[in-house]
Amino acid sequence: MNKKILQLMIALLLMLGLVSCTVDSRLNMKFTPKVGDVYHINIIMDQEIKQTVSGQDSTINQKLGFGFSLTAREADEAGNTWVDVKYEWVQLDQKSDMGNVVYDSRNPTNEDNPLATGFKVLVGKGYSMKISPDGEVLEVTGIDTMISDILKEVGVTDEQLIAQMEQQFKEKYSTDSLKEQAGNMVINFPDEPIEIGDSWTSTVSSSSLVPVNVETTYTLTSYENELATVNVVSVISQDAEGAETNLGPYKVRYNLSGTQEGTITVDTKTGWSVNSTIDQAIAGDMTMIINDQEILVPMSITSHVTVEMIGQ
Repeated sequence: MNKKILQLMIALLLMLGLVSCTVDSRLNMKFTPKVGDVYHINIIMDQEIKQTVSGQDSTINQKLGFGFSLTAREADEAGNTWVDVKYEWVQLDQKSDMGNVVYDSRNPTNEDNPLATGFKVLVGKGYSMKISPDGEVLEVTGIDTMISDILKEVGVTDEQLIAQMEQQFKEKYSTDSLKEQAGNMVINFPDEPIEIGDSWTSTVSSSSLVPVNVETTYTLTSYENELATVNVVSVISQDAEGAETNLGPYKVRYNLSGTQEGTITVDTKTGWSVNSTIDQAIAGDMTMIINDQEILVPMSITSHVTVEMIGQ
């Protein structure tokens, strides 16, 4: 064989090898859980809420904990997956000027406390989400049934109070708020395959209990053993005219902004977030509207959120 031809063939083979390595190094992150598998995830939020009401400063320190089962029930031709979400356990540990409340459904105490009641009725309840391969929650079903079951379990008979509680639950467990919650379980993935160091953005607008816009930048920082580490930086803002939220006997309008940052570990076989730590800082004010009277409440909220997938 001609020496020049041989050298050319070797060069071409080396180029093909380099191209192959380049393609293999790019990661195509998608949400693809195996239908029929059941996953379990714990979310813990430590919060400090500071506010000033009528010149009086107050601080609330609380830990909120939720355990969920996530069942990949079915997938359609487009690759969208229906996931059934169920509350397995809940936890509340709150300390404030009004006193302390401790409740854990795994070892229940203080079950008659109104705050504890609002948590304990969640256990065993659930809803379903349709999640796209890109990690976007396309649809949420079962919310009305969940709220109806909660109201029955609370055992309230006063029709006016039932109506107020129903409105509050619908605000708290709206489609938007549950989509936000899903962000702790699965992130929005990029449209194209990426390499370490690549970034992509996602903007989520919520009209739930506290209407906010969250613009997040994700950066892939490492990939090993089918686990991708993603750095997260978010800017939290509101529209110029904050919408009023109806809480029954009064209305609330928020003027809040802030940031959050942290790290998320993604199982690239399924797309689930298996471990994450997020720190969030929000500040501004809340306006309470009671009988056409407005009360301005300056406030700040710092949160430390951890998420852990504890297996199937």
